[in-house]
Amino acid sequence: MKFFHLQLEEAQGGPVAEPEGGVEQWLVAHKNELLIQNRWILSRLQRVTDSVENGLQAFELNISTQAVYEFSWHEFCDWYIEFAKLPLREGGGNRLQTLYTLQFVLERLMRLMHPFMPFVTEELWQTLPWVPEGAEVQHRTGGSSQKTLMLRKFPEFNKTWLHDESERVVDELREIIQSLRNFKGENNLSPKTEFDVFFRNESKSARLLIEKYCSLLGTLAKIKGFQPWVGEVREDETGPGHAVILLTRPQLELRIPLEGLVDIEGEVKRLEKEIEKFSEELAFIRNKLSKESFVAKAPAALVEKERTREKELVAKTEELAASLKRLKRK
Repeated sequence: MKFFHLQLEEAQGGPVAEPEGGVEQWLVAHKNELLIQNRWILSRLQRVTDSVENGLQAFELNISTQAVYEFSWHEFCDWYIEFAKLPLREGGGNRLQTLYTLQFVLERLMRLMHPFMPFVTEELWQTLPWVPEGAEVQHRTGGSSQKTLMLRKFPEFNKTWLHDESERVVDELREIIQSLRNFKGENNLSPKTEFDVFFRNESKSARLLIEKYCSLLGTLAKIKGFQPWVGEVREDETGPGHAVILLTRPQLELRIPLEGLVDIEGEVKRLEKEIEKFSEELAFIRNKLSKESFVAKAPAALVEKERTREKELVAKTEELAASLKRLKRK
């Protein structure tokens, strides 16, 4: 909530006027023009609304509270606020739609949380600008009416806000960003350390993803930029080589030049750990596929999925082993 209010201060561009007809009506009218991160959080808001409602109807309060917690901390706070910072800094129309999205999501979130923590949500809700009409209560002494969250209708799931494509894209962006942050952490690099990242063996969709969102990725992952890998990776390559990060969603191989950047011994340990993890998963899948009962009785699509995963793991393990071999030559 504090982050939202800070964005309305003069130093950040100043307050903005409520759109005619209200924020929700504005978002509906401009739905197809919204940034991917705004479409994503609005879609995820509907998912959590559905989960909370289902939990309440089944008298499973733990389901409802867990859904609100996961959304609030791990999607809205951990990721959406980070994604929102870039358009908020840009100003103009992107800032405006992001402020409207922030207000809309926060207002709905306060309503979703109200049954579980009424006093806190009431206090926070009262600070929001453009609080919707229809929530007034008359003062018992006859004074002026006052708006209250208690009289706001509980949010309802609305599937028209769902947007599978934005959820897929943002999930892939998060995967890339998190993998680069993990690389820095595993190698004792400052989060602010910037370096070039090369990508190869990518699918067409992965390449388009990098090209379209390279600025956003660079800002959140704190890197210089992405460059396509040119040429082949040779088995007789000498020197410290590159760190290899293999992703499945999106199908992408990231390469980071190691010379002068990280502790080679530490990278060796990281690769050995990755190889061990993939080898264990590969052994599990191969054991499953070796059982005639599974191959004969399981749906054909599931068997094919497991075989495809087996091939992916073999390729990943071989690639990581080659990288490890190059590092150990030094």
